[in-house]
Amino acid sequence: MARVFGATIAVFLTLILTPDVEARPRDDVMSAAAVCNTKAGARAWLDCYYNATASMRASLMLTPLPSTPMRKAATMTAGELDARDRVLSVAYGCTNVAGDRAWLDCYYGAAQPLRAELDLSPAPQSTPAIAVTRAPEGNFGVQAVSARPLPTANHIVSRMASYRLDAHGIFNITLANGQVWQQIDGDTYHAQLTHPPATYVVRINHGIFGSYNVLISGVPGLFRAHRVS
Repeated sequence: MARVFGATIAVFLTLILTPDVEARPRDDVMSAAAVCNTKAGARAWLDCYYNATASMRASLMLTPLPSTPMRKAATMTAGELDARDRVLSVAYGCTNVAGDRAWLDCYYGAAQPLRAELDLSPAPQSTPAIAVTRAPEGNFGVQAVSARPLPTANHIVSRMASYRLDAHGIFNITLANGQVWQQIDGDTYHAQLTHPPATYVVRINHGIFGSYNVLISGVPGLFRAHRVS
């Protein structure tokens, strides 16, 4: 875990030191988030993670986040430390998201593993509603068979058409757009799907190392999946 954490910090430093003017607001957020690791407790760290977006929210003319009370210092459990590292890894995976408001949604969505660990409800996004991208979605999640990459959207949003859970709680979901996604075996988070499929809206975006992150409205947690058809 120490190696993963060290690698994550190295990535943050790379982002901070890269001379990209357009990415500067994101760099400021990630730089502030890296400082949060001085916070002892999971709740204090999470508050710091959210507060790291203050400068970007101001630049986007969004209302400031509500102030939070001082959290009593505490030692993170092994589960909380693992969830924190997943948050940082997923937040780095938001790099390819186009548009700072969409990036901010992805950044907030990355916090779901730690929120789930703390039994907190999913956090709201920076915008009132998710706008479906106009980029081509058909190739999203499909691996290219040649060196030439397939044109694809940065993320997709679709209502769920059906779902199936295996004996281990791993899901297989079909979206209203016809795509079928399978949760990766060994994923440590299980989706608590108890309502009719049409009540769920699914957002899928690029993760790290070729993976995909799945957020399901009203369901705590961030899940890793791959497209099967």
